[in-house]
Amino acid sequence: MKRFLITTAEEKLWQFDGPVIFLGEWCKKYSREIVWGNINGTVAQSYGVSLKEKNQDFQLVRKLETELLPKLTNALNSIHGTSYSLDFWCTLVGHWLRSYLKIIVNRVHTLESVLRETHISGANFSELIEEEMAPIDLRDFHYNSLRSNNFNSMLDFKILSSFKEIDFPLNQVSISSRNLKIGSAESTSNQVHQKTKISNMLKKGSNFFCRDNEPFISTTYLPRNTEIKFQLSYLQTPKFWEDDLSYSCSSKFSQHYRDQLSHKWSVKNSLEHKYLNLLPYMLPISYLEGFEEMLSQVNQTNWPKNPKFIFTSNLFAYSELFKFYSALKKEDGVTYFLGQHGSQYGTQMLPETDIEHKVSSKFLTWGWASSRTNDIPAFCLKIAGRKKKNSQSGYLLLVQAPLGERIETWDTNKVYELYFSDQLTFIGSIALDLSKDLLIRLHSDPSKDFFETERRLKDYQTELNIESGIVNIWQLIEQSRLVVFTYDSTGFLECLALNIPTLAFWQSDMQHLNEESKGFYQILVDAGIIYFHPETIANKVNEIWSDVETWWQSPVVQIAREKFSSQYARTSKKPIRDLRRIIRENLTN
Repeated sequence: MKRFLITTAEEKLWQFDGPVIFLGEWCKKYSREIVWGNINGTVAQSYGVSLKEKNQDFQLVRKLETELLPKLTNALNSIHGTSYSLDFWCTLVGHWLRSYLKIIVNRVHTLESVLRETHISGANFSELIEEEMAPIDLRDFHYNSLRSNNFNSMLDFKILSSFKEIDFPLNQVSISSRNLKIGSAESTSNQVHQKTKISNMLKKGSNFFCRDNEPFISTTYLPRNTEIKFQLSYLQTPKFWEDDLSYSCSSKFSQHYRDQLSHKWSVKNSLEHKYLNLLPYMLPISYLEGFEEMLSQVNQTNWPKNPKFIFTSNLFAYSELFKFYSALKKEDGVTYFLGQHGSQYGTQMLPETDIEHKVSSKFLTWGWASSRTNDIPAFCLKIAGRKKKNSQSGYLLLVQAPLGERIETWDTNKVYELYFSDQLTFIGSIALDLSKDLLIRLHSDPSKDFFETERRLKDYQTELNIESGIVNIWQLIEQSRLVVFTYDSTGFLECLALNIPTLAFWQSDMQHLNEESKGFYQILVDAGIIYFHPETIANKVNEIWSDVETWWQSPVVQIAREKFSSQYARTSKKPIRDLRRIIRENLTN
């Protein structure tokens, strides 16, 4: 039996009078069951979720990335009349290139899979508008991958159009376009509190007093007060450069530029073609049409012209103006320090974070060492100077993971469906008063709205106490007697380092970990801190809930916590002194 292929949640592209196959669960919004529940439909088998498939696709992405970046460097230098290094262009486009390759590998393989398994009668797609395929920047690209039905529909259409074996009609339907490029210019309310206005004026005044050779220090992941003290230690007025990062990219999509880029490299074979042929038309505008405009805006900033060094832990991916600035300064020999941004570094079997290692002069870890010469063991920057605070009679705080964008090689929606099922099993297995003792903290990532997490939880148990991700998580931790992390998160490492009673559970066992880190995680498993099944961790919560502190302070738990933290979440009693020493010893100019 032939089925009509549905690839998106945009119902204007659906067929209702015959059998259909949904490309994935993302097509079926939870709140729209009244519509899709009455369709004669099935869902295609998820692609890429097995460990074998993840490994294969990881190797493919890295192979394509290694081959393509030099070609892209030469092409962009030729178009812009420049001679910047491979490192310069990797700093600018490296994170986008990896995201593009992961997305395209996922979309190509997902569509190939459904064509192998199902006879397709036809499919509808958003009318192709080439200029909407090109994002402004990386943030816009990630936004499109998760939230724009138009973008994903047009992408699926372009991929299917390149398949020679297609024997069914690909129909294009004109629907209202997104017409919104979010870019990186942050929107601000017109009604700003008077205190905020005064604060902003003081910040701008402080930023004005800038010496050309002082360090550029911004969003280091140090607590705000500690970062200010760190800046003062270099005899500079505190800077708030993160308030100066917005930019306007007024340049428009140019077919001429895109065709130029397309002709600058040759695709060797059909295997490469299906992954790379769309790249020239999906490169962000800020790197192509808007390149000169971005350089001009960097030159107009009040940032140090010849900084002693650059140090950040947050700006290296999404802050386009900063990426241009740091790429230019590295060309001049300025030392570029990056600090670890989260829990995935140094532990993951598939090292998604290795671009940060490539583009930094020195990379400051939270304690672990590696064979890379630019990895420097430091300490967990986020908790520098923070003290342990929690309540021995407070909540059980259940910290939720985000769904995230569709920017992995595997079906992230399917994986999250399984994850969410475990959350319900855990909630249903704990012997607590759910309305009084349990507090569920949703992630602040907007993807929770796409999955409709809060609605699903309320449908499961109406009395659940849910915080939607607005309140600062440390405020919630201070009100909790036990924190349960449901994924291998930054907060998990921070709580261990601060000696806050903590448990964790996730599905993947230790499949996501590299061999070096498995032994340290096993220490936590043996001590009863990490679990891999929702029922077993629920039993643990039930066992210790009446006296969490006695369990947490037991020698077996404390020894395990200290061993793990010394490797992956080291603390510092004098963070400013230690950080200055690390930077002094590793300056390369």
